[in-house]
Amino acid sequence: MSLKILISKTAQKELSQINRKDAITIKERILTLAEDIKIEDVKKLTNREAYRMRIGNYRLIFETDFNSFINILHIGHRKHIYKWI
Repeated sequence: MSLKILISKTAQKELSQINRKDAITIKERILTLAEDIKIEDVKKLTNREAYRMRIGNYRLIFETDFNSFINILHIGHRKHIYKWI
């Protein structure tokens, strides 16, 4: 079962600022996430109803209901991604 992927304008902007090689890897992992959300690199954030996925040195912050959609909120380097939370 594939989940619907929603990407916020903020996440789209953040993705466009990442180098091409890493951006391609991130896009591939997003598609993998939509196919199987129960992968080991996904963990729940402690201070809000969101999850994070590790993609090398980058992190993907998203919300989901596990049945129908994935809403991608932020994409960024691991040094900077948690500052918005």
